[in-house]
Amino acid sequence: MSSSTSLNDDINIKKNIGIDIGSQKTMLVCHDAEIVLTDTGSISRPTLISFDGRERFCGEEAYTHISGEFTIPMINNLIIGTSLSDIQQCNSFKHRKAIVSEDNLKRLQVEIKYNGVKQQIYVTSILAIYIGQLWKRIIEVYGEEDVRCSIALPHHYNTNIKRSYIEACYIAGLQSTQYQLVDSADALLATYSRKVTALTIQEKTFLENNHVMLIDMGHLQTTVVIVHITDTTKTSDHSLSSVIQDHHLGAHSFDLKLFEHFVSKYPTAEILPGNKKGFRLLSSCERIRKLLSQLPEATVTVEHMVNDNDILLTLTREEFVIICNEELMKLKNIITTCLKEAHVNSLAAVELLGGGIRMPVIQQLLHELLDPLYISNSNNNDDHVRGKLQFGFKLDDGAIALGAALVGLKPSSDSDSDAGDDSNVSTVSDLDKMNINSDSNNSDHSKAVDDKDQNSCNKTVGLTIEELNLARC
Repeated sequence: MSSSTSLNDDINIKKNIGIDIGSQKTMLVCHDAEIVLTDTGSISRPTLISFDGRERFCGEEAYTHISGEFTIPMINNLIIGTSLSDIQQCNSFKHRKAIVSEDNLKRLQVEIKYNGVKQQIYVTSILAIYIGQLWKRIIEVYGEEDVRCSIALPHHYNTNIKRSYIEACYIAGLQSTQYQLVDSADALLATYSRKVTALTIQEKTFLENNHVMLIDMGHLQTTVVIVHITDTTKTSDHSLSSVIQDHHLGAHSFDLKLFEHFVSKYPTAEILPGNKKGFRLLSSCERIRKLLSQLPEATVTVEHMVNDNDILLTLTREEFVIICNEELMKLKNIITTCLKEAHVNSLAAVELLGGGIRMPVIQQLLHELLDPLYISNSNNNDDHVRGKLQFGFKLDDGAIALGAALVGLKPSSDSDSDAGDDSNVSTVSDLDKMNINSDSNNSDHSKAVDDKDQNSCNKTVGLTIEELNLARC
């Protein structure tokens, strides 16, 4: 069910780099599983952009400005929210300092201060700045010749999201043959399929003709995938039975619940989302959540909260479960719905990834839901028996990026075989195929674009030359 876009088959690809732009961090992984490190040697870079004076900072450089007024976090989630009302429905929106608005054509804008002047810049341009820095790093490591990138997008991304990334890549200076868009669920499948080939013969035999569930809980979103394993000797013979992705449920959702709980305990402290006290409290809630992953009880001190005095926050795991029950039920519904859609009543394995999955309360919930469905090989014979689920951790933080790179190597006949007439298009020259005049978001996009014609580009991406220069500078 791959919905990725294919690269030109007549050009040899020496390196294909997968890009996974997460809510907190971004991973770059080559198709040979080599991680593209940052300038300082880190395996990931923060998904941040900050403006200060005549300078702009991306990734690690922006992290030192994280509390600044014009620092823009969670860039990808601004794109996922294709309208202002969509973004405002996200509970984390009110905690952002970035001021987001719409122009008269319903295009999203973010307020920045550049060269001492406050101005509005389109969200697409913000994404372009970030992608441009990622591409610059890729070229520094591998050179520009025969190198391409595959960008992972949310599962079943719509035309608006697709167009935003295409426009961002164009503004960033990427040619249409230098990138493609990949469904994140297809990326997970590709990585897991590759991992399966490295299993023992006994493990492979057990998995054949069975189902495996992949659960990824990141900072702001959760993805549940059910994979049908067929021939374990081939990476292309597995299929997605069901995929559900929730963009409003992640590890951060639990932090927000804790925030609401503690705010209610100090009604006179003037703790508001987005102000300094709110920022300190939310950061403390995240620390409490992480401590409870290791300890039965967590205690954190928050400075200057009530009459300039510190407060002491204490929480047990039992209290955490009660406070966050609504989020736990959301996860339960996602998993049960995914099982129902796939018509699955047994699982041979469950693979976990993402920071949120480390919470003991999450793993306990998964045991309660999935232990009855788990089949295992008895040590005494080859019969499948019910047993306590053993979680697998074959996938890591780079799984989606690696999978995107692997999907990008597939010839068009493979990657688009199931997409049919609905297969996504990733080149700027094909923007006219997206029915872009029919929706209100960017309604002035009127024609296809030649890669060398900046004036045509302005008509397509809805930006002036000054705005293009600001995004590219």
